[in-house]
Amino acid sequence: DLLIEALGREDVLHLHGSLQNVGAMVVRINQVGRGLESSFRLSIRNLVRGRVLCVLGYSGNDLDVAAAIAAARPAAILWLARNDGDTAWRNMPRFGAEAAPIIAAVGDLQRLARGLRPAAVPAGRAVRSERAARARETRMANRWAATLTRAERLCSVASLLYAAEEYARAAEVAGLAAAATRDRQLKAVALNLAAAARSVEGRYDDAIAAARRVAEAADMPHFERAAALSALANACLYRDDYDAPAAARYARQALRELGRVPRSAVPEERLRVVRGSTYNRLGLALQFAGKPREAAAYLQRSVRERQATGDLKGIATSAANLSLAHYAARDHRRAAYWRRVAMNLLDKYGFVFEKAYLLRRWGALAEEQGRRRQAIGLVRRALALYESIPTAKFGQDFTRRILRNLGVTP
Repeated sequence: DLLIEALGREDVLHLHGSLQNVGAMVVRINQVGRGLESSFRLSIRNLVRGRVLCVLGYSGNDLDVAAAIAAARPAAILWLARNDGDTAWRNMPRFGAEAAPIIAAVGDLQRLARGLRPAAVPAGRAVRSERAARARETRMANRWAATLTRAERLCSVASLLYAAEEYARAAEVAGLAAAATRDRQLKAVALNLAAAARSVEGRYDDAIAAARRVAEAADMPHFERAAALSALANACLYRDDYDAPAAARYARQALRELGRVPRSAVPEERLRVVRGSTYNRLGLALQFAGKPREAAAYLQRSVRERQATGDLKGIATSAANLSLAHYAARDHRRAAYWRRVAMNLLDKYGFVFEKAYLLRRWGALAEEQGRRRQAIGLVRRALALYESIPTAKFGQDFTRRILRNLGVTP
């Protein structure tokens, strides 16, 4: 941004301050989420409205910036992410609107430059109208999209559908992506995405089938195999038979595979994403196996990994599970602390599905400890939240089953 300003451009907005004013870059945690000043929102609107917005090297974690960009109504958003597991990829749907479709791609700047290399413009000759500038940006967008294979485009769409919680459609499109490519790495990404989506739907047999195709392939890279083993652990945790030993076994195998990934093969952030999920699943498996203190140690690691990537939903989920592990171990002081951490994040960022999960699990544990009245209240609150989510049919059915076991008519 400083180099752009040095060229005489005055329309650079510093979202997080500038090195020319180091003090402005310090942000306290209680300032996060307060929103942008009206003058800043107006500047974003003037720069973005009706234009193609290109996003590079940005995590998308700022909810206030997301709201300002969506309100500015760009013509489209081109977003280059390092991979389909980084924070930016998960945050993309926050920035879109009906009038601002998001074109997403995995890649790097060199590939982008090859796809978007513009025609030479004679020196001193500038674009004379805003209409011509927009037309040029549209051609650039089309050229970028043309560099992607059909399988890559399908995988991009599936990832966005998953982030938008359209899990059934995400799984279907991911399956089409897997069928459309012979590239083993892209096929593995698509199948792992399908497994994750089927798990959220509650179709665990389908999730296991997709993940096994990756985990059992003879020539699969360590990282993709690790992601598939982690998905298998997740599916085993939530099947009707609650196969905790198998889940723990798959999670430990996934962690061993992650340890074999060459340092330069996969970005550290992507490794942290899978490690964070796998530690969380191993912690859950140990908790279901009646080992809450050992579970808490792995869940604590999961929180740290997810904090390092800025995964707010992941932090909330792991903190919730950590609170439940301490509760099961009857360490009520730590349980109360981590429950506050989880609930603050869940309420602040509107993670309704994860809040319903926490209330349901908390209710089940309260029932195990003989607190029936408290259990019924918690599970009823969980059911009300699940019923507000059209795609959460499995959660609704599961929670109603718990209420019936408590002798209560849902």
